[in-house]
Amino acid sequence: MILKAKVTAEDMFGRALEQWNNQTGEAPDPDDQIGRHRNLESLPQLLSQINRNSGGRSSFYVSDNFGNREDINRKIEIEEEAVRFTPDSHPSKPSRLNNLGNSLLLRFQRLGNLDDVDSGIARHQAAVNLTPDGHPNKPSWLGNLGNSLLTRFERLGNLDDVDSAIARHQAAVNLTPDGHPDKPRWLNNLGTSLLTRFQRLGNLDDVDSAIARHQAAVNLTPDGHPDKPCQLNNLGNSLFSRFERLGNLDDVDS
Repeated sequence: MILKAKVTAEDMFGRALEQWNNQTGEAPDPDDQIGRHRNLESLPQLLSQINRNSGGRSSFYVSDNFGNREDINRKIEIEEEAVRFTPDSHPSKPSRLNNLGNSLLLRFQRLGNLDDVDSGIARHQAAVNLTPDGHPNKPSWLGNLGNSLLTRFERLGNLDDVDSAIARHQAAVNLTPDGHPDKPRWLNNLGTSLLTRFQRLGNLDDVDSAIARHQAAVNLTPDGHPDKPCQLNNLGNSLFSRFERLGNLDDVDS
């Protein structure tokens, strides 16, 4: 068995600093660099600055279409260190937990390791727990938690997960006022969770509720919006699912 060297916080900071130097072309004084290595609490701020400068496309903040397993592994290592060096009282802690949860979920979707989806759910839950109702990011954290739970349900089939996913997506909808640009997205996610449970249990209330949520998402989204085709497609899927169960031609015609 090959033992991998433990990645320390200073290793993480060094990699991040190297990335920063590559982006900016700066060649900082070596003595100053040593001092910055010692100040490990600046790691989260440095990572955030790297991500802003790269438009989210640095080697540590790869897109969903990453092609190199090492990239996502290193991204997660960096984000874990950022979380570890950010106190719970820091206003950026929920955001960093959320980002880590997203990365773990992405790796699970590509590689299938259940530890990743479990860890992703835990990080998303922690982000929600640290964010008060009324905070503008709370619905987003709830939505991501719901998506993680739904992903695990699709893999393992535990009904507690789909029930919890629906509850989180409903909470995201409830916390988002009408007229907010994200409201259709949260309605769409809620509809998808309800449809998933209907497909498993066959309760007609779920498919009726899914159709209502998908229809609301469509109604709130203007023509020309990039999300509109997806929302229409999801509404169509819900209507067709009900048609398959009840045989009402109005559903298939819709």
